[in-house]
Amino acid sequence: MDDAYASLSPGRLAMVQAIEEICERDERRLDLGGGSDPYEVRLANDNEPVVWRTAFPRGLRYLLTRTQLLPKHLRHHLRAVARRLPTRT
Repeated sequence: MDDAYASLSPGRLAMVQAIEEICERDERRLDLGGGSDPYEVRLANDNEPVVWRTAFPRGLRYLLTRTQLLPKHLRHHLRAVARRLPTRT
């Protein structure tokens, strides 16, 4: 894609179309996804993080499922802790 025509990229045009449809429906929020890409910063007027929860049904596979997902959940937890540390640490 030529940068001179970046404003006409399919992804950007799809985003503009989605925003127009949301405005027509009088919706109040749009989730632009994770991260803070420059286009998201330009389009957004607020930043409200999404909170995710995982439900684990208590059944025969409960312990196995928790064990399999432990590394992923631990990584996310450690990243969250690291973000709260002072910058010198």
